[in-house]
Amino acid sequence: MIPSALNCSSNVESSIYVWNDTKTEWGDETQLIFRDKLFDTTYWISYSLAPSTDNCFGSFIETYTFFQTQGAKFDSLGSWIAAAL
Repeated sequence: MIPSALNCSSNVESSIYVWNDTKTEWGDETQLIFRDKLFDTTYWISYSLAPSTDNCFGSFIETYTFFQTQGAKFDSLGSWIAAAL
């Protein structure tokens, strides 16, 4: 029904793994400065988190479109549920 939902969950999960790896690398370095952490964080947001959440946004749009289409087909929620059964 919602094809983007599966992509959303798997891509966000992999993005979180990337973030955890980045934070682990920070723990090993004693001379990291704030600028390095800021660059790593913005890089992660731009190239890992943002593309993965694009699928999540798409799944919300697909869900909204699905319910709007079903609402236009049927008069009430009861008739929509009866048709689904």
